[in-house]
Amino acid sequence: MKKMLSLLLALLLMFSLTACGGGTDGDSPSGGSTGTPAGDSAGDSAGSPGGENVTAPKIVNDKGEEVGGYKIGFFYLPESDGLSAQFHRALEYCAKLTNCEIAYYDMMTFTADEISTAVETLVSVGCDGIIMISGTSPALYEYMNEQGVYYAGLTRSYNEEVANVVDNSEYNCGWLNEAGGANFEMGYGLTKVLADNGCKNIAYLAQAPGSEIGDDRVRGIETACEDLGINIVTSYRGSDYAAGASDILATRGAELDGFVSNSNGDIGIAAINMAGYTDTIQYAQVDAPSASDTESYFETGNLAATTSGNNVYVVQLYMQLFNAISGADRLFNEGDHIIPMIPSFIVTDAQGWRDSNQYIGGDVPGLVPEEVLALNSWYAPDTTVEEKEALMESYTLSDYWNLDAVVARVKAYLGEA
Repeated sequence: MKKMLSLLLALLLMFSLTACGGGTDGDSPSGGSTGTPAGDSAGDSAGSPGGENVTAPKIVNDKGEEVGGYKIGFFYLPESDGLSAQFHRALEYCAKLTNCEIAYYDMMTFTADEISTAVETLVSVGCDGIIMISGTSPALYEYMNEQGVYYAGLTRSYNEEVANVVDNSEYNCGWLNEAGGANFEMGYGLTKVLADNGCKNIAYLAQAPGSEIGDDRVRGIETACEDLGINIVTSYRGSDYAAGASDILATRGAELDGFVSNSNGDIGIAAINMAGYTDTIQYAQVDAPSASDTESYFETGNLAATTSGNNVYVVQLYMQLFNAISGADRLFNEGDHIIPMIPSFIVTDAQGWRDSNQYIGGDVPGLVPEEVLALNSWYAPDTTVEEKEALMESYTLSDYWNLDAVVARVKAYLGEA
């Protein structure tokens, strides 16, 4: 793995000397209307995310033919959501690099019925592959098998019933191992920030028990509390985060000096401010609050820590699909359909947020073109699938995948170093 990492660094150094420069755009405009297809994009239209700053070398197969021209489907919240906007920029970047296009479907909720509608709609508009952020219905995967549509997803969606349908299907492009310790570390790391800030009595919000993601994060929070001598005063586990936060603060707020939340948006900060505990409770949140306000939350002291880089895994899912559709080596060996997920970062100040938002959540999603394309066997024919897997693993290592190192690599690619 060290050999692969050294080789990659050498390639990146060579690549950065010839890459074109430029800045990054701001937030993208809102997407399509909720619950409807949000339109297709090839990623190279004027002013599009990931367009002017991306050098897109041609990928050719063993016959010398240019590979690409595929349509990849993606369903998530509208682009007005901060993380969704980052997903869109990352996917447009991938589409630009691989001569493909993205079809979007905007969600309001992630019920089983709405997920089915999203998949059926994306299939109906001609998608060759679909990125599955959510969806555990075996019938849904059977439908994609029947329609000849490729899919890659997170291990949150991969259970025994799904495995019975997908494991022997050529359309299964593998799974990203979301449960491989990243969520535990996220919960642990956010809690450690509170401990480092002097917190001794905290509460937490998380998904209802039984959620793999929530359970892993809660284990991280509780383990950190045990290791660091923090008292858990109370907690809420369920889907109504706003009510959970309000109830905790109304009944136990005076006892708290810290709060960890898995909630989205501004729910936790709004509840703390409304209850009058802005100056007494340190707050840490998984996934940043609203994109336009997170920097100011750090500056005013409303926010002690959040995570960033949660958008990068769609690049991994995209490359799983692209490799399979193009006939390149898949990013897993036969019999092992799971690859490691690139982890997010914990950010603790406004400068860290600005850097991560610009150089990871911006036009270049943390991975420069050479890092992405090195995973494709048509582009990099002299590496085996085992070596590509080792390369993917190297991307997750802390000495390579840390905020300072990632920012330095992206700046070099953009000609800003």
